[in-house]
Amino acid sequence: MSSVANRFLYLLRKQVFSFTGLMALFFVCCMGFFLTKEWILLFVPFGVLAFVWSIMDFRRLYLLMWATIPFSIEVDLPGGLATDFPAEPLMWLSCLMLLFYLYLYHKEISLRFIFHHLFILLLIHFFWIIFTTVVSTEPLISIKYTLAKSWYLVCFVLIPLI
Repeated sequence: MSSVANRFLYLLRKQVFSFTGLMALFFVCCMGFFLTKEWILLFVPFGVLAFVWSIMDFRRLYLLMWATIPFSIEVDLPGGLATDFPAEPLMWLSCLMLLFYLYLYHKEISLRFIFHHLFILLLIHFFWIIFTTVVSTEPLISIKYTLAKSWYLVCFVLIPLI
């Protein structure tokens, strides 16, 4: 690992720094909520906590994602899209954390599973989805479908193999 990564992990592991920072963020977000009545401000500290928590131990976020799947509800988004809350945002965070994990521990990861027949079939299928997205007549729906398949493949195939 690089010296920057070691320094970053050292700062995250310091309990006083983490607790004080999270409490200050929670206080600021609560005050912002009371002033603006925007509910999203109440979710910011929990998102930051999940991010910090997952950097310290990536498996916790993955298990939290699995635990929330039965309790997820569909939330409509602007533009005719919808997402399952909180499972899909945790999947997005898992995909993001996978990039950090691969950067920090790239030398310790065995990539032998890439040559397995089932993994190769999944890659062919995913590239076919990308191809059909490019030639689609409904680009917004196709891009959403491709993105959803990508985070499902990362969270339920790639992360367990790593």
